[in-house]
Amino acid sequence: MPKVNVNITEDNIAEWIHSVGYFLPRSDKELARFERLHNGLTHGLDINSVDPFAILNGQWQPKVFISLSSEGLDEEISELRMAARKHQEIPDGIFKQMKNNQEKDESSDNAEDQD
Repeated sequence: MPKVNVNITEDNIAEWIHSVGYFLPRSDKELARFERLHNGLTHGLDINSVDPFAILNGQWQPKVFISLSSEGLDEEISELRMAARKHQEIPDGIFKQMKNNQEKDESSDNAEDQD
């Protein structure tokens, strides 16, 4: 793959800002550069459903999205927290591994205190 040298200077920074899409391209050169940079970009939007004049005139209203309730999630999380605290419904193998990890941590803390 050939190496591409891009020389951005103070003189051409505005041209590059318009070419990469931060602002709309102003010339054919900036438009060609923008299209080359963004040629793989696809939109999941039907172009016929967009009314740019409504957007520009301020008549467009955003759609209201209904947020999902987190009540069930909060209850499930609290149940898991209680199970972890009371050691309920935790398999014995996992419980033993948790205990071993805690014992290792405590023994490494004690070893540091003795130094």
